[in-house]
Amino acid sequence: MAAMTVVPRVSVIVPVYNGAETIGACLEALVAQDYPKDQLEILVVDNKSTDETARVVARYPVRCVREDQAQSSYAARNRGVGEASGELLAFTDADCVPARDWLRRGVAAFADARIGGVAGEIQPLPPQTIAQRYAVEKRALSQEGALRQNSYRPAVYTANAFYRKRALEQAGLFDPSVKSGGDADLAWRVQERLGLTLAYCPEAVVYHEHRRRVRDLLKQRRNYGYGSVVNYVKHRQQMGRRTLRQAWWELASLGRRLGRFAGALGRWACSGGCSGVWRERTAIEGLDVLAFCAKKLGQWHAALRYRVWYL
Repeated sequence: MAAMTVVPRVSVIVPVYNGAETIGACLEALVAQDYPKDQLEILVVDNKSTDETARVVARYPVRCVREDQAQSSYAARNRGVGEASGELLAFTDADCVPARDWLRRGVAAFADARIGGVAGEIQPLPPQTIAQRYAVEKRALSQEGALRQNSYRPAVYTANAFYRKRALEQAGLFDPSVKSGGDADLAWRVQERLGLTLAYCPEAVVYHEHRRRVRDLLKQRRNYGYGSVVNYVKHRQQMGRRTLRQAWWELASLGRRLGRFAGALGRWACSGGCSGVWRERTAIEGLDVLAFCAKKLGQWHAALRYRVWYL
């Protein structure tokens, strides 16, 4: 792959659906980036929003295009890739606020031509609800975890991701038919098909607001579970078949979660229900059980649909 210019042109792609409440802060941060303005393009892809998103976006010196064919953040990102003029693509989401040096830091990580993608760090905004406090404690959207602890290959969350445009085009772009898991699927294809690697740049930071409501958190976890099985179906020849041992590990994991919940509930009860600390601990551990079950439900749903063994 051809070497980059000294200051490569970068296209930032932000998919949005009904993001009027958050997109303004995101765009404020993007237009304030300390990256050469003549080498920066900001693309907002409106994915059939019905709120005031378009009106908010119109206040900023960015380019807005629409993706009306499919209701999918991945379809919106693909539309952005097709419109982008940069040799590097930077992805973030409408509920994220990039640090001022985000682009400069992320671009600098492409020093090696063998690097196809870069993962920046995703830091949580201050949590306000129990669902957000749970997500912060469990390090939801941890890029380091996705890169180093993935059971198959390193992956990247597109809330903070950089790719060479040519690499994405050659790998086949995002799968627009899925609701979740498209990030990992694309990252795996970039590595499998092109022999490129992924780098981690913790200095390239975006701040992200986690789901506020428990219902939305559990829906997200169910989608994660469903997407994990879809990715397994796509890559199982390389990943290998699931075994009873893995099913046992999952059952043991649920048992540990139930144990922590029971322990916290007992301590709260012993305090007469007066301990705010143990009330919070009980809520966190109970939510951990629910999140695990929601993910498993998503996996079982996908396993039945695709007729694969995945327990």
